[in-house]
Amino acid sequence: MNQTLQLTDYIPQYVSLYYVDYRDDLDEHEDIQEECIRSNNMEKLYEKAYEWYEEQESSNMHDYLEETRKNMEADNLAGEFEKYEDEIRELIYDRNDSDPVKDLIRNSSVTNFFYSLGVEISGYRTGCSLRGESVAMACHKVRRALHLKKGQFDEKIEELVENATYGGELRIYFNAMFDRLISKDPENDFKSIRFHGNVMVAIADSRNGSGHHVRIPLDITFPFRM
Repeated sequence: MNQTLQLTDYIPQYVSLYYVDYRDDLDEHEDIQEECIRSNNMEKLYEKAYEWYEEQESSNMHDYLEETRKNMEADNLAGEFEKYEDEIRELIYDRNDSDPVKDLIRNSSVTNFFYSLGVEISGYRTGCSLRGESVAMACHKVRRALHLKKGQFDEKIEELVENATYGGELRIYFNAMFDRLISKDPENDFKSIRFHGNVMVAIADSRNGSGHHVRIPLDITFPFRM
């Protein structure tokens, strides 16, 4: 009989080397999420997860090895266990059905992202009663960035511009699970990103911690830039 088939007869059929508590998540690890998105792969997260659960994995592997050893000893195969321990260890890994990364993601909240439209809106300058550009010009820049015609959502756009006192960067904010922004084919990243529905459009001034946002019903697609 094939040696591998003989060994599998003594290994537990169901193996879980990792257990992720429902309270464990990635909500406090946005730096790792960002690194995965920027590199367009999950390597950093898997590296950290296996580091976090290394002790648990070692303990569970020891227990499965001991169970296998006892099963083989019962059939007078103690010597075979010692001889093929490395192969048995690999077979246990093969049967493992747990993935700490998937469980951590499942437990996590959505992350707040923004898409920069590459447009700066000039607001009031410190110590000056005049805007850097007129409200009309600022509204025109917003409409152009959102591919809107004059007359579309004018009130919303004027509200956005007039309430973003110091101006700032024009952005679209959205919520998503971070892994949805990682291409399954790292060599071929996503080409575009679509926003549709009641889209949150904002002018954000990160230097002064100010800005404003409005929701506009849109269906618009932009190039996806990681």
